[in-house]
Amino acid sequence: MKKRPIDIQSLGPPMLIPLVISIALAFYNQILGFLGFLLTLYLAWHILNQKRKDDEKFVRYVESLGTDFDAAAKNAVFSMPFALALTDGTGRLLWYNTRFAKIAEQEDLLRKTVSEAIPGLAVQGLTEDDPPMEVDLRDEGYIFYFTLQRNEKTEEVERILLYGLDYTEERALKRAYHKESLVLGLVFLDNYDEIRSGAGEAERNIIFANIDNLISRYFADHNGLVRKYESDKYLVVLDYAEASRIIDKRFDLLDKVKGASEDNALPPSLSIGLGLDGQTPLDAYTRARTAMDVALGRGGDQAVVKGEAGMDFYGGKNKAVEKRTKVKSRVISHAMQQLIDQSDQVFVMGHKNADMDSYGSAIGVLAAVRMRGKKGFLVLGEINPSIAEIAKVFENAPEEVRPHRIDGQEAVDRFTNQSLLVVVDTHRANSTEEPRLLPKAGRIVLLDHHRRGADYIQDPTLTYLEPYASSTSELVTEMLQYMDDSQQLSKLEAEALLAGIMVDTKNFYYQTGVRTFEAASVLKRAGADSMAVKRFFKDGFDTYLARADVVKNTRILSEHIAIGRLYGQSEEATLIAAQSADELLGIQSIDASFVLSEIAGGTHISARSLGDISVQLILEKLGGGGHQTSAGVQLRSTDMDTAEEKLIQAIQAYEMEETKK
Repeated sequence: MKKRPIDIQSLGPPMLIPLVISIALAFYNQILGFLGFLLTLYLAWHILNQKRKDDEKFVRYVESLGTDFDAAAKNAVFSMPFALALTDGTGRLLWYNTRFAKIAEQEDLLRKTVSEAIPGLAVQGLTEDDPPMEVDLRDEGYIFYFTLQRNEKTEEVERILLYGLDYTEERALKRAYHKESLVLGLVFLDNYDEIRSGAGEAERNIIFANIDNLISRYFADHNGLVRKYESDKYLVVLDYAEASRIIDKRFDLLDKVKGASEDNALPPSLSIGLGLDGQTPLDAYTRARTAMDVALGRGGDQAVVKGEAGMDFYGGKNKAVEKRTKVKSRVISHAMQQLIDQSDQVFVMGHKNADMDSYGSAIGVLAAVRMRGKKGFLVLGEINPSIAEIAKVFENAPEEVRPHRIDGQEAVDRFTNQSLLVVVDTHRANSTEEPRLLPKAGRIVLLDHHRRGADYIQDPTLTYLEPYASSTSELVTEMLQYMDDSQQLSKLEAEALLAGIMVDTKNFYYQTGVRTFEAASVLKRAGADSMAVKRFFKDGFDTYLARADVVKNTRILSEHIAIGRLYGQSEEATLIAAQSADELLGIQSIDASFVLSEIAGGTHISARSLGDISVQLILEKLGGGGHQTSAGVQLRSTDMDTAEEKLIQAIQAYEMEETKK
């Protein structure tokens, strides 16, 4: 042990009195003074020596305490009731305690990765903002917290300290609470008015009574409470465990209710919205209401579940039922007139890679803007081959009907607080021609005929989303009938709308209803020439050859599904793929077709169906959407081989779901 230096200054106070006495004695007697000095020096030496011994004794005591503490600390660390481990920045173990080794049930864990020791525990890429990690091992649950040590210069993670707690009991309580948590549901009868008007009084009373009994018994079997609060609307309350059972059965109530009216030409259908994971009853109801809005927006006859993780869709295989009343069209038309009148300028945009329906419906909206005497802009960047012919015609049209076309950046620069944004033929924010316009717009009108998906434009001022319609051009045509009678559609505008209807209906044999032909007749009366419209669809010789190659190289899956490929990137790739998918449906025994095409940065899939197979539900599994008979998806950073594998998996999952019904 190193000797501590002597603190001379500490002698001052205790030696002051002997020193003063020695000096006083020296004045009277030098011998006594000398003896006094010797005695003072001895006393000083004795005090210093005793102090040094006391200091050394104290140091030895403190050091012994440190040794005892180190041993106690080591013993505590290794015998702690929770797991401790130290890793390097890559997750390789540098040290661990006994509890960690016991959890891992392995020996010699040093230099192994954490995930090798405990599967499911990964530390690479962790940041301070990441939540604790939960791991399930052999019916036990552990939650691991972590502390990161970073290099002061590079800021890279050098060490990671992990400490894990057993939360098996807490997890069991949490799961039990979750199973008993409140779930609210809404059940709407989609076609109440149609059944009421299409059946006799006695018959419809029986039908509605059967539906009431079916719904009440179904949820009573799941310990649920049902309250009918309107003639066609029901509120359902049940717990999470029973809701999970209903979800596992894929809402078989949807099929059961169709049997409530076997003799009626129009079978009843339901829309169901369930709200899961609500923190309060109001939160659960809000989620159920949102789910119901989506179910109705997708055409009804389906269930939508909204939970913490997002939305799940069930059913929706049947086509949307055409509404026989035009009251909504008239109401929407009048509301849109008011919004246009209150705006300084109107911006109209469709989806990226615009097709004939997107372009035609935009021209129709611009016609409405013209009728109201306002300035309108068509937000459209590059002209793709599918609309090249009609766009060329409009660029050379008379000034009063020629659209003022601007790109997305100019639209963003021109947009003001008083401007109105009209989105046509899409309801997905990321699919619009210029997504940056959406947050700038205080007022948005949404016109679309596709079934509603999850990526919905939030809080539009006015929404007209009708999946029963053949096309957005059909919806716009109906609205224009209730506009100012003193203003009329021009011949060219009518032809643009008719072209949009013809493309989406494949010349009036897809998704057509009575109102589709009524809209076409309105456009014909406005002067639309079918032969002029036909010229908009003319293809070049190379396009015909490309379609022939797709058909030639098509493979048949499950004897009734065709999958083709279009190789090589081109501006017309998506258009040719869609046309090829249409042609493949002409092959005997083919019920659905999918054509993959190469696009910049990924693969595009166009899908078509005759109606028995919902290509919408299939492509929704890949992040796409559309209609039951027409859908599409873009797979970014995915080559064609991988895209086809994912497509086949989605088809197989869909067929498995249909088999369970």
